[in-house]
Amino acid sequence: MPGQQLQTTAFILARQPSGSDAFEQLTAFSSDHGILLCLARIPKTAASARRGSAARSEGRLDLFDEAELWLESSNQGRTWFITEHRLVQRGTPRHAQLARQHPQHLRRAPQQLVQRAALAAQPLAAPL
Repeated sequence: MPGQQLQTTAFILARQPSGSDAFEQLTAFSSDHGILLCLARIPKTAASARRGSAARSEGRLDLFDEAELWLESSNQGRTWFITEHRLVQRGTPRHAQLARQHPQHLRRAPQQLVQRAALAAQPLAAPL
């Protein structure tokens, strides 16, 4: 039986190791689906570099990135595997740097991202 599939646009709120060398755990927020716990495959070259500067490839998602995600779940939507993603907008390096240095302030970030997602989801007003 094929797993559930979902396509959504989301903001990346957190990144952390998943306990496996092949995946990393991402927490994403989608205005349509709320908070999503996702697992993203780590490219083999990045896994061997162990999250060093060489591991930050263009194809990987980082904090505060906005991305279109294609997800699949085999456990009723509790954990989603990112099968494909397309970067919509790269998060600012300054925000990502501050979040890494001061993780206690990350609690404020979701509210700002929720507001940004809500604005992005609003239809454009017709010209007068």
